[in-house]
Amino acid sequence: MSADDIKGLTISDNSICGNSRCYPRIFEPEHDWQPILPGQELPGGLDIRINMETGLKEAKLDSEESGSHDVVIYPGNMKPSADDYEFSSDFNDIRSIINSHSTLIPQDITILEDKFDKVMEFAHDYKHGYKIIVHEFSLLANVSLNEALPLTLRELSTRIITSCVRNNPPVVEFINENFPNFKGQIMAALSKLNDSNHKVSNILMKRYLSILNELPATSQDFSIYSTTVLQNIYEQNSNDKQLQIKVLELISKILKADMSENEDTNLALYKRNAENWSSNLQEWASEFQEMVQNKDIDELHTRTFF
Repeated sequence: MSADDIKGLTISDNSICGNSRCYPRIFEPEHDWQPILPGQELPGGLDIRINMETGLKEAKLDSEESGSHDVVIYPGNMKPSADDYEFSSDFNDIRSIINSHSTLIPQDITILEDKFDKVMEFAHDYKHGYKIIVHEFSLLANVSLNEALPLTLRELSTRIITSCVRNNPPVVEFINENFPNFKGQIMAALSKLNDSNHKVSNILMKRYLSILNELPATSQDFSIYSTTVLQNIYEQNSNDKQLQIKVLELISKILKADMSENEDTNLALYKRNAENWSSNLQEWASEFQEMVQNKDIDELHTRTFF
């Protein structure tokens, strides 16, 4: 969701109003696909599909017949790049296996893991990272967000994206300009992952939060970063301090963005805006102060939040 999507909207606790109409702030799912309107927050446990070319997002109640919780990225986004480059062969192999197998067998998964591991060795490099994202972001995002795929594959794909965006402004700019809905898609995936008990889920959630911490945030993103989802992640993972810290870092990033965009905002108004965004902010900050006494948490996290 881009800033333009929610520009001019009036968002209250229960409703969103704009263009002479109002609708619920919390998405009300039905059994049929319904469009997700600008600014709406999603409850957990929904089926979600996203057209990454048009930006259309839809959701519905989970289908009991299929038992599926898939985030559907339209197959058109899996098309290979028209230009050959260093990793074309590897990604074409990945694409071929995923597109030609409705169910992955162990041998397929092993091949895919090896391919992702090979690419991962170069993802942190400034030039290679940019090439990978420009040519393959749709494929990587598809694998990362697709719940029909094993969590291990999703984590590997997400790890590649994370490595590519870290300390690489051109990559961040490319994703932000060409895939403005990606942040909202990650938040939807975070909501579902938090409801699972698989040990890889926490690792994948950390990857997602790392990506969100690298992508630019503005005051217009408040409706994207659902306080309900972030609060649930924070409170339900008290034994995973690193995951909690990533949540707090994201909150800090958003609030700092709000502050920098409103240079004439005084401290009182800033504090009020922060409290409106999350009534738990002060409580979280206090807990964070206790966390920094932990020797496993470095000083950088303290400086980031405060």
